[in-house]
Amino acid sequence: CRIMMHNILLVCSGGLSSTLLVNEMADYYKEIGHSLNISACGIYEYERYIFNADVVLLGPQVAYKANEVAEFGKPVICLNSYDYTLCNIEKIKEVIDDVYKKRLKPKK
Repeated sequence: CRIMMHNILLVCSGGLSSTLLVNEMADYYKEIGHSLNISACGIYEYERYIFNADVVLLGPQVAYKANEVAEFGKPVICLNSYDYTLCNIEKIKEVIDDVYKKRLKPKK
């Protein structure tokens, strides 16, 4: 079983409110022995960072930008307010894992 590095970009309105979530996710992934490269930025600067990401997480306050962000060809996950605010990392990880499984599934 090979270990895959997850490259996640978390986009919120200003890049500040997401710091806690980024830190919690990094700690959780480390605790369970998974590799994670996660960064956060504000909605007006995501274009600088999106090309390094495999998956883009959008904070609930910028979910309205989902279609625009998706134009870059990356999977976009809109986090709900509950999981975002309470740093429900296990639930967020489940959603991220589902995206990775779909991307890695062999095409028929």
